[in-house]
Amino acid sequence: MAIVPDPFTQNYGAVWDALEAHTPLTDLVKLGNRMKFDQLDPPQLKDSQLVGDTPALMLLPSGGSFQIFRTNKGGSAFQAFQLGIIAGDKRLQKQFFPVKWETIRALAKAGRTLGLEFVINVTIGDISEDLDDFATSLGIQGWTGQLEILTELFFTKDELTT
Repeated sequence: MAIVPDPFTQNYGAVWDALEAHTPLTDLVKLGNRMKFDQLDPPQLKDSQLVGDTPALMLLPSGGSFQIFRTNKGGSAFQAFQLGIIAGDKRLQKQFFPVKWETIRALAKAGRTLGLEFVINVTIGDISEDLDDFATSLGIQGWTGQLEILTELFFTKDELTT
């Protein structure tokens, strides 16, 4: 019998599932350039990158909050993720904006719940963009950005107390 992971791990996986279910995004970002931290072997972050290593995506949990008694029926959590985009090119239209756009479309296509009963909403929060910031430290010149993906989760009182 398979062990069901905790809801935060499921949520992380569902965000990746939503991104990877959108073919226009997976056509832009090859499998080896999708850095996932819920695998048995976490990704090996390279000290330097090659042109074929971009564009790349990296999904990191970035905090949140939890209201144990939001209502008398249960509590809610807010889990934030930062989706890093490394374009590897200084031309916005070459890789950066297309990956950003397809990421937004992938999350919209997945819907408010990401296919999980306890997820009740997904939004995109702050978006930061920079030229030659993080990428420069990896030996790449080009655009990088971060999209904040905010998920709201709801758990019944029974789920929280049993």
